[in-house]
Amino acid sequence: MRPVNVLFFALILLSYTSCKPEEVDKSDSIDLYSKCQVDTSLISNYLKDLTLVLKREGDYSLQPFLAYRRLEALSNQVFDLDHLGYVFYNDLHNSDTLNKKVNEWIDWLESNKCKIDRRMADSVFAVANAKMDQPNYSDPNYKSKLRQLQALSPSDESQDSLLIEENKQKYKDNFLEW
Repeated sequence: MRPVNVLFFALILLSYTSCKPEEVDKSDSIDLYSKCQVDTSLISNYLKDLTLVLKREGDYSLQPFLAYRRLEALSNQVFDLDHLGYVFYNDLHNSDTLNKKVNEWIDWLESNKCKIDRRMADSVFAVANAKMDQPNYSDPNYKSKLRQLQALSPSDESQDSLLIEENKQKYKDNFLEW
């Protein structure tokens, strides 16, 4: 097992089991853990995303990239799709920067597990989704670009509706959600 994986699982165990309020007044008659409500759904999804990113070696598919984007959106409030694509690609080829990034994500989870819940994460994802530029499907230049990407003749409009539908689905597939 790689040292990163051992460290990762040790930190996961620590993060998941060590949620206690920072200061508790001993005269308080309430339950000591009531000040820290851990959203297990959020923690579970966050850890799944960490796992997807760590298992990503050679995987250029959409799922590890979406996991990377969700982690960056939550922990660093980074939403720029082009920037994240570049950084994700570089991290795939540089384990040192990826290890640093994973440690930052784990530290963020440790610091915020009592402060964030699924509803808050969904609102962060909504901001990220709103920042994605939706293509102008009625623009003739955009249609021509789609044709060129499919190696079709720039003047062949017979498959435009199919190309646009496929592109709309790809756009929706890039939305962040759990």
